[in-house]
Amino acid sequence: MTDLLKEKLPALLASIQGLYVACACFTIMEAKDRKVVLKSLKENMKEMFTNKMAHLFIIHILSVLDDTTLTKKKIITELLKCLDEMINEKFYQNIFMGIFTPRSKAVFSTEELDCFNAFADKTTSKKSDGQRRLELLKMTLKPMEAFFEEHL
Repeated sequence: MTDLLKEKLPALLASIQGLYVACACFTIMEAKDRKVVLKSLKENMKEMFTNKMAHLFIIHILSVLDDTTLTKKKIITELLKCLDEMINEKFYQNIFMGIFTPRSKAVFSTEELDCFNAFADKTTSKKSDGQRRLELLKMTLKPMEAFFEEHL
């Protein structure tokens, strides 16, 4: 996959069709290419948390990226920094729902689930979905508990 495509993947996130292509590409990318995509998101990460399409791509990244240390450093840390200011934003909340109840038909539309599952049979991910989810839960549950204890 060309470097230009990897860096411009977020530009596809203007429509559900673009989201499908972005998710499919990310699913089949090698680990080093996925890191390039994450690096290209750095500047816009906070905006992506509340964007109708972009937040879905964040959810997809969380659900397929094996390197959960990188995930914590590049996404989870930024996500948790915004808790106080964005907790009432629906799309921001959906990112947590993607971790807590991945691929839930009660949370995500059929079209969104189709995007998440695009090319799933050709994934380069090695870690099981369950193991990845447990690691993500370990990163997010304690800070979320602390936040709600403090604000309730």
